[in-house]
Amino acid sequence: AAEGWIHLFNRQDLFGWTAIGDAEWKVENGVLSCEKGSGGWLASTSPFQNFELEVTFRVKANTMASIAFRAGLEGHFTENGS
Repeated sequence: AAEGWIHLFNRQDLFGWTAIGDAEWKVENGVLSCEKGSGGWLASTSPFQNFELEVTFRVKANTMASIAFRAGLEGHFTENGS
């Protein structure tokens, strides 16, 4: 923050995020994970215009995972992104 950047994930809790759907999220040892549920995602509680995203993530085999930018909270997400 001292350099003008805002960290979207504080590595402690879900402050700044809203859980959508039936997934249950947790933060442990600085790692964000989905504990259970099959239809859910996290949405930022604040809008952002200009940003850079740096992320590292792991998923189990045969798991669908994605990152959506500027997506609305309404609607239904499918594997082809529509």
